[in-house]
Amino acid sequence: MTQMRMYKLAVTAVVTIAVIAGVYVLRGTAQGAPESQLLDDVAGTVGVICPPSLRDHLAERLEAAKLADAGRLAVVTSLQSKGLEYDGVLVVSPDQLVAESSGGIRALYVALTRPTQRLVTLDASPGADWRRSLG
Repeated sequence: MTQMRMYKLAVTAVVTIAVIAGVYVLRGTAQGAPESQLLDDVAGTVGVICPPSLRDHLAERLEAAKLADAGRLAVVTSLQSKGLEYDGVLVVSPDQLVAESSGGIRALYVALTRPTQRLVTLDASPGADWRRSLG
């Protein structure tokens, strides 16, 4: 398998996991899981902030999920979210967001400071680098 094909498969796998988990987070069904009710918890806008390489595919997949409140969702990169505020924010794959941004950790800071009410992060692994940097 070529390196490019392996990269595309890896990106597709990450996006699929992010979409499945993201839909669950945005409109979950589990009782007692507050992070699964982001669209229910905030009355206004919800920003889904993700790495640039995932943005288009993630937006397509979330659109295909046909969420009832999809009009309140904005799927953006950290750079696109700069200067904006959302009532709720879902940050997808923070480590990848840092790796893909020329601003590095500053791009993650922008993403993490966009919500006015609720912040949820979605990581591929619980031992993510950005979490360890918090101390």
